[in-house]
Amino acid sequence: FIAVVLIQALVASLSLHTLSAVRAYVGGESQWSKGQKHAIYFLSLYADTGNEEFFGEYREAIAVPLADRSARLALEQPEPDTEAARAGFLQGRNHPDDVAGMIWLFQNFRNFSYLDTAIRDWAAADTMILAIQRLGDTMHATLGKGPASAAEIGAWKAEIHRLEQQGTPLSQALSDSLGGGSRFIRMPLTIAHLVTAAIFIAV
Repeated sequence: FIAVVLIQALVASLSLHTLSAVRAYVGGESQWSKGQKHAIYFLSLYADTGNEEFFGEYREAIAVPLADRSARLALEQPEPDTEAARAGFLQGRNHPDDVAGMIWLFQNFRNFSYLDTAIRDWAAADTMILAIQRLGDTMHATLGKGPASAAEIGAWKAEIHRLEQQGTPLSQALSDSLGGGSRFIRMPLTIAHLVTAAIFIAV
């Protein structure tokens, strides 16, 4: 009887830990998306005004998705760097209590269908983030030498708009894949509970 209780408790604990880690990724995606949108917004204001305060706001915003990217790259190394991943997730404004579960889920479920899709969508979205960063660096270097011409500002605004249009479906795909994964994982966990209970009843 004690063994039955302990095993059932272990299964329940594993299920809760897994669901909590998936929920943390969903929350992390919200922070990632917010950082991306704010980065676009403040970079556009910076192009219009050349105000360094707006550039500072842009850098603070884009630091969130860039930090998440560094965490992903740390975990995708042949020898995962969990300390670098932890630092990246924390800089990405994920809750400290969620970080260990996020690393555990990435390392143990990386090749599961929904999580694999979410990570590939994440990597694709990061190419857009890097493009925003390059544009921001170019703008800052140019405006550091003096006022930009109307043609330069027009080109920057057009590129910002293009990146914004590109980013919308990428962030939506990431959100959808994480949401789908969180819904999908409930079924096998529920089945695991039912199968375990049935075995114990039969025994």
